[in-house]
Parts: sequence; C-alpha cells; structure tokens
Amino acid sequence: LVLAFSVGLAAVLTGIGLLMVGGGRRLSRSSLSRRLSSSSAVLLLPALSAGVIAIAGIVIAVDAVRGF
Repeated sequence: LVLAFSVGLAAVLTGIGLLMVGGGRRLSRSSLSRRLSSSSAVLLLPALSAGVIAIAGIVIAVDAVRGF
C-alpha cells in the first residue's frame, strides 16, 4: 500500500512539474510575460511566498513543541 501510494505521488508530482515547465515556456513567449516582468509586485512574490512558508513552519514547530 505504501509503495503504491509513493508511486502514485511521484507520478502526480512529476506530471505537475512537467505542466509547470511547459506553461512557463509558453508564458515566457507571450506579451503578458513582458508586462508582468516589469511589475514590482511580481518581483516581490518569491520573497513573500518564502516568508509565508517560513512563518507556517515556525507556527507548526511551536505547536509541536507545545505538544510535548
């Protein structure tokens, strides 16, 4: 059961990754890409998402420590 779940998860993640790569290539060829690349909000998105993930990790870790 664990093996089947792992293979299914790997297949889904690989498929999503391939879709993202293909979509990124198509987006880079479009005029939307040129407009978005000059937007300061788009340039801040990677840092913002990293901050959200870091905060979520801290909250989960603090909750886990409180559980002990």
